[in-house]
Amino acid sequence: MASGWYKAVKQITVKMNQTKLIVEIATVLPELEPEITRTANGKNPFAVVRSVTRYTRKMIEQHNDLMTDKCLKLIGNIYIKGDAVLKTAVTDVFVFSLDAVLASCILSHRKRLINILPQSLQAVYLKQIYSSAI
Repeated sequence: MASGWYKAVKQITVKMNQTKLIVEIATVLPELEPEITRTANGKNPFAVVRSVTRYTRKMIEQHNDLMTDKCLKLIGNIYIKGDAVLKTAVTDVFVFSLDAVLASCILSHRKRLINILPQSLQAVYLKQIYSSAI
């Protein structure tokens, strides 16, 4: 009984690392696998997150709501499950570029995107926006 409990706790506390990042992205967005594999062989989490960010922006610009939702959920999961390096990559690359992406959208689309943005990323985004205004 104790070993089953330990495995459950261990599964919960294991953070996503760079290797798991590639697997997660390839599972959710298989069309990005060649690019993220090619991008520094997937060993640079900032470059990998940059690839996902570019793809997300493209889906937003094309008004592909289904894929936009998938991308935002993926980035949210990377941020929540990711180790410190992945969290920093999401914050420095994705969240930083989010303001420019939202600024290019009409107000109704911008509101929709903010509403579907995972709560963890909403908090990081708002913190970044307000801290840059100081």
